[in-house]
Amino acid sequence: MCNRKKSKAAIALMLVLTLLLTGCKAAYADPDTANRSPVTDNDPQVDNPPKDDIQEKPGTKSGGEGDNIGDVLPKISDNPGTNQYPEDPAVLQAYLSVLEGSRKFDCLGVGDLKIDQLNQVENSLGDGAVTVTKLAVLDMDSDAAPEVALELKADNNAYYGFLLLDCRWDTVYGYFLNYRGFMDLKTDGTFHWSSGAAKNGYSKLRFADNGYVPNDFIYTTSHQDAQGNTLVSYYADHKSVTEAEFRQACAQQDAKEAAMWHAFTEENLKVLFGTNDKPAEQPGHSTPITSYIEALFPPKGSTIIMEGYIVEIPIVAGGREPVIGEDGTCKPPGFAIYYDPALFYMTEENGNVYIRGIPVSYPGKEDFYANLPPTEIEIRYIPNVAPAVDAEAVRNEMLGSYQTVSEPAAMQNGKDVYLNFSNGTNWDSPCGDIKFFSDGRGGTFRITSRYFLEASEGAGIRFSNMVSTFTVIDPQAQSKS
Repeated sequence: MCNRKKSKAAIALMLVLTLLLTGCKAAYADPDTANRSPVTDNDPQVDNPPKDDIQEKPGTKSGGEGDNIGDVLPKISDNPGTNQYPEDPAVLQAYLSVLEGSRKFDCLGVGDLKIDQLNQVENSLGDGAVTVTKLAVLDMDSDAAPEVALELKADNNAYYGFLLLDCRWDTVYGYFLNYRGFMDLKTDGTFHWSSGAAKNGYSKLRFADNGYVPNDFIYTTSHQDAQGNTLVSYYADHKSVTEAEFRQACAQQDAKEAAMWHAFTEENLKVLFGTNDKPAEQPGHSTPITSYIEALFPPKGSTIIMEGYIVEIPIVAGGREPVIGEDGTCKPPGFAIYYDPALFYMTEENGNVYIRGIPVSYPGKEDFYANLPPTEIEIRYIPNVAPAVDAEAVRNEMLGSYQTVSEPAAMQNGKDVYLNFSNGTNWDSPCGDIKFFSDGRGGTFRITSRYFLEASEGAGIRFSNMVSTFTVIDPQAQSKS
């Protein structure tokens, strides 16, 4: 532990941090209850932290934006390559010792813990044994030295939360956040948090011994007027902006490269922290991957707009793994698509993949709901048929069954196609859309979203959000549709 002389500024900062998201049992970092006070560009707590309180790591500099390391982080969790921070062997060894369980870390509000003692941290989000499932190694606070993010789950809760590890001098500090407080981590250390439809945003952390300071640079706030109406204010780059400008800033943030999460395995620990080099590969061969979907598409948060409100939902990826032949070729490609597991489930029938709503019982109304038009997403693979050709054939077939079927139109990328269909204007009239995604090899993934007119602003919006995440998995081409 480091004994540092605290200045008055540092003591003041400690009091502020105690009221903010300090962590562990005393104050589990929860965006629903945390006193988030968005900072400005000249806030000394973020841009100019007291030097006595936020220490530089050995051999590094503090302040300023560090290099984006996303382009050198490994892309497949089962084959992470060598560690990305060879200049910090002591820091890497400290992390490795903590993660292997031979060394304790300083958990604020609780004290020294080992990695297998995470149950001592209070969190109402889950019960039972708490374990680490994945980890990411990256520079989260732009000080040119690595931090470690650990994804946690409990026996009955896959979205338990996160543990962040930050090593300074001879101590590894631990900070806990719940799932909604640390979603969609990017390679530059920024992430999304949500306290509800009218209070959410994007942030970046600055670490200190006694807590951390969130720098909310895109966010919303809300208050009620005299008539009880909820008024939402929008901010981007610490400035008040219009809703349209806010959404544009969110889109730019969402487009950043996502941090790479790796399976929490002994082999990955050794490789990531520099105690074991990447296994030698023979020419033309690569290290086999157990699951591309699990490796490349970790659970994350998603934002959708429902009836004018921004709604944050946790989503997970499913799909179909690519088939790798004995000669190393991929035939056919696989795919991944995100969905909300709280409302939907994924299943496979007759070679096609479906996403459907989890059945809900309505006593006395079983017949009514059973007779509603189907509400589902169907994913069908059509080999050796281009999207435009398949779209035209599907439209011709549907013209005999639906009152309205639009002409196929090109998507923005120029290679994929979509069409819309409907069968009347009654509240229960079937409708939907079909998107035709190129597989990169002359084939098509045909994704049909079916619902009925009354469900357009419910299931229709949710389906559109899911389909927007569809990604072709082709290890040979590394193409993304």
